[in-house]
Amino acid sequence: MATAKNVVKATVIDEDRELAAIQLARTDPEALHPDTKEAVEGNVIGKKTYDEVELKGKKFRMREKVGAMAIFKWSAASELSSDDPRALGAIYAMLKTLILKEDWPAFEDHAMDEDADPEELLDVITKGLEIVSGRPTEQPSPSSGG
Repeated sequence: MATAKNVVKATVIDEDRELAAIQLARTDPEALHPDTKEAVEGNVIGKKTYDEVELKGKKFRMREKVGAMAIFKWSAASELSSDDPRALGAIYAMLKTLILKEDWPAFEDHAMDEDADPEELLDVITKGLEIVSGRPTEQPSPSSGG
């Protein structure tokens, strides 16, 4: 014997399925393919866009967020000489924090293949931090009391 709760639950599920079928029927098939490179007006596409930084003619995607530890390490190293291993470690950590994880091996290979000098790598960091600092920050919702 079906309870009223089960009947309501089944009705809601059936209505959700019907609505999903209607939405799918009205969706442009091109919008369902994540490989689509350009957005079709009014359709949601699964391809995410990223900010990019360039090194010696090649662009690399950036992470959405820069970790606080890399920024702290970067700040602490700002007073060090460029030949100090701690400064070099901070540069490497900041680059690794800025570049999207999936692009990091290609970035590292490209920097080595092209013999990127410290100034060029520091330029990547500077541009990356400018991009990150220009992004809007998340605001706490009014209900969070923050």
